[in-house]
Amino acid sequence: MWPGSPLHEEPAIAGARRRETLDSPMTRQYVVEGRVQGIGFRDFVRRIARQNGVRGWVRNREDGRVEAVATADAEALERFEADLRTGSPLSRIESVDTSDLDETPFTEFEIRR
Repeated sequence: MWPGSPLHEEPAIAGARRRETLDSPMTRQYVVEGRVQGIGFRDFVRRIARQNGVRGWVRNREDGRVEAVATADAEALERFEADLRTGSPLSRIESVDTSDLDETPFTEFEIRR
């Protein structure tokens, strides 16, 4: 590639685009399986969400798992997911399934019943 060609992108522009992608809010669903109900896990999830600047919600599911939907930039969601996978002192995490969703605007992180 040479400067001015349609496929050439100046390094400063490429870096700005990568930062824009990392800084852009995204929404992800997490379904956590293991010993996660009846032990204060939803409070733990709300606390780690707030610590990481994540907005959304968490709820118990009828199948015994816990579901969370979270919106934040990619780095914040990575930290949030790492904390989910570690779990709280009383939890035992067997698996965390994730899927990307269309961005959803949330103003805070809440526990849903």
